Amino acid sequence: MARKFSDYPIIKIKLGSPGDEARLAAIRAARPDARLRVDLNTGWSRQETLDYLPVLERYNLEALEQPLDHDDIAGLGIVQAHTSIPIVADESLVSLADVERLGEAGVRGLNVKLMKVGGLDNALKIIRRGREYGMKIMLGCMIETSLGTTAMAALAGLADWLDLDAPLLVSNDPFEGIIFDKNANIGVPERPGIGVLLKNKTLIPG
Repeated sequence: MARKFSDYPIIKIKLGSPGDEARLAAIRAARPDARLRVDLNTGWSRQETLDYLPVLERYNLEALEQPLDHDDIAGLGIVQAHTSIPIVADESLVSLADVERLGEAGVRGLNVKLMKVGGLDNALKIIRRGREYGMKIMLGCMIETSLGTTAMAALAGLADWLDLDAPLLVSNDPFEGIIFDKNANIGVPERPGIGVLLKNKTLIPG
């Protein structure tokens, strides 16, 4: 699969199951040029993560996302203290108060998602506070339509990383908005507001 999508400069890899190291090694061997990010979705314990860090550090990763349970913010800080790979909080980040806790723990990255944080205004506050802590910012998404990802793309200039691929995974997206080229670069429509259109206007009540 890594070879098949050779036009994509970035690959995000979900780990947390048997064969993780072999899978990661195969992807890096197939795509030595790719920028790799790893996401655990809370899949490891503190000790598992610490034990696995030397393995992960061999593969030149850009980010290690949410290895621990969502409420183990102290643990994320401990992991961060043991590696130069930016630890990125996802499930641990829901509010501005979480940014404070993560920043004080020493975590170096935030994955900001509109569906978690409650809209663009809250996202802006979180991004700005994260920057004050020296954190890197990822703009992410849930499995959602182009409505949410196009809105989030409006903040792209404030981010280090973009992970707004959800519309590529939705076969019946009712909206027209964010655009992807063959290299997975994004574009936004030049229309008023966030630029999103409803494809089938008969869906509008009345």
